Amino acid sequence: MEIDYLNQKFKLNIPVSEQYETLGGFIISLNEKIPENDDKIFYNNLMFKIINVSSSKIEIVELIIED
Repeated sequence: MEIDYLNQKFKLNIPVSEQYETLGGFIISLNEKIPENDDKIFYNNLMFKIINVSSSKIEIVELIIED
């Protein structure tokens, strides 16, 4: 899913970069590798719980907004 869409739809502040366009790309950039199932990646007040990963991309992510 594209970062611009997520930021607009859910009023998030995920940074936009030329290095990635999607949430999966952002998470890989933040984590510096493809995460594994059940990994938790944190960015500001956001927690991305990785639900399903294939050999080349993140398939399903649960987004939790912490207070």
